[in-house]
Amino acid sequence: MASRKTKARKSDPVPLIDGMTNEELLQAMETLVKALGLECRYEKGDFKGGLCRVHEQQLIVLQKKESLENKVKTLAAGLGELDLTNVYVMPAIQEMIDSARKEPVQNGDLSIEEE
Repeated sequence: MASRKTKARKSDPVPLIDGMTNEELLQAMETLVKALGLECRYEKGDFKGGLCRVHEQQLIVLQKKESLENKVKTLAAGLGELDLTNVYVMPAIQEMIDSARKEPVQNGDLSIEEE
């Protein structure tokens, strides 16, 4: 008898919201950022990430080495700071944005300099 070799199957990523994986959510959010005329940058460094302004241009900066889940959360928080009333936002993305708006800012997340 000939023996059969079975291949190990990779398991599918666990869906996060509405059957979308974190990777799909991230790609959809990046598309939304571009549709808003903003840039989404992945950078290395010692920073949290989020919406920022550089030379009068708003952009969203993400930590390159963060986990996919944290990138999605950071991007959702950045999108939550923008006016999205005139733009179609997928329900899964809107759910992530709403969730990010509800999460309180942790001590140390923001540094505010007083004049």
